[in-house]
Amino acid sequence: MRRDRLAAHRSRKLPVRHIVLGSLALAAAIIPWTQPPSAEARLAAALAGEHWYAVVVGHKPIGHYHAVNGRTEDGDFEFRTLLHFKLGD
Repeated sequence: MRRDRLAAHRSRKLPVRHIVLGSLALAAAIIPWTQPPSAEARLAAALAGEHWYAVVVGHKPIGHYHAVNGRTEDGDFEFRTLLHFKLGD
């Protein structure tokens, strides 16, 4: 009985080539996800968030600039801006 169990266990072992091929396939699938982001993606990530700026002419504030930057649910970059200003009367 013990010999039967040992023989069954030995027959279930994976050949080395299957392990190597499986490891290579896994590495090939993971490598694209581990690539560093592009320079553009790093710049966009640095701009992410909500920002407010004063619009000034000759040291006099005349309005404001509002920017909301980030990623959409699809992973695309989105930059929304709004500029309000009023020039002299």
